[in-house]
Amino acid sequence: MFLIFSILLLSFSFSQIEYCTTENLTNSRSIYSIGDTLSVEDQNILFPVCNGSGEYSTGDSFSFSDLNGNANGGDYKISIISMNATWWPACYDYISLMDELIEVVEEYDELQFIVSLDYSSNEADTYSCSEWSDLYIELGEYDNNPLILDADPDHHIWNMFAASTYSAYAFIDHNMVLRYKFDMPNLYDFQYTYIPVLINSMYGCTDSSACNYEEGSVYNDGSCQYNEECSTCGDIENQLDCMNVEGCMWMGDHCMESNDNCMDYNNEFDCMNNDGCYWMGDHCMSGSNCTDPIAFNYNPIADLLGEGDNSTCQYSSYINFGCTYEGAINFDDSANVDDGLCEYMIGDINSDGILNILDIVQLVNLVLD
Repeated sequence: MFLIFSILLLSFSFSQIEYCTTENLTNSRSIYSIGDTLSVEDQNILFPVCNGSGEYSTGDSFSFSDLNGNANGGDYKISIISMNATWWPACYDYISLMDELIEVVEEYDELQFIVSLDYSSNEADTYSCSEWSDLYIELGEYDNNPLILDADPDHHIWNMFAASTYSAYAFIDHNMVLRYKFDMPNLYDFQYTYIPVLINSMYGCTDSSACNYEEGSVYNDGSCQYNEECSTCGDIENQLDCMNVEGCMWMGDHCMESNDNCMDYNNEFDCMNNDGCYWMGDHCMSGSNCTDPIAFNYNPIADLLGEGDNSTCQYSSYINFGCTYEGAINFDDSANVDDGLCEYMIGDINSDGILNILDIVQLVNLVLD
């Protein structure tokens, strides 16, 4: 009975931490769905800055058009919005995580982190804007000072991008398109998946006369191709035709240009002895033989063939390998990816960090087997 009560209590506690109440808020859906572009009217709405940070001082006004290069003279920004409600204590449980996220954001000129703060009508239950900012120092590790907008009295930012629950998070790209929405934050995914994708989409060939012109890019990365530089590989739809065209290589489901000489090698030995080349069973092509999906140079085809060598994998400097199991002898609190090398006390057969009857049961089963 005690166990059942404990489980119920634990489940209730987690449910309170995950979401903040939306009591007395009547909207059932947001104005914008993923893929929608913010209207000019909404981009130009002025929100009071109640806690200044970066280029904004307390008392200034903020608008999303400030981050739109088409409106401000070419300075494009990606918006990362954390929507918070002051009237529900569980909302500030994620502040320490947002403090970590600001550390990441500040490494990139292309990003702007924004806190949209909604208040309660009951003043006894609220934090002031400055008190909410102080929580980043009290609860965070890095003592960052966030840009906080007063989104009251109509919760307009929340109504635009969330409108179902607190906490809520939204990513708006440099072209003012709503790209991602979340009810809960995941720092790892934010840092290693969504932010890199959005930043990369800002760069490409911006010359409309080039054959590889990228309409969504706003910063030229020097990759534009013209006339004889242009490849027709991308127009080929099957592997056989792709492999018959010099300079083209098949990448599992599409044909693309090969910018090296890997395809000149007709045997596995010569192919694998050249950096950046990989043997694909019957032909040589560019690519690594890293099969770890979290690596920069992950090769899904090598992974599929089962012929990889992860000693060649290249990783982000933010990834720290180590033992992430707190019950292990060699637990590393700085590690964020487990390396599979955790060590446990002698007798801990099931490696749960505890010596108990379960270890004896498993030992007996091993003997019987």
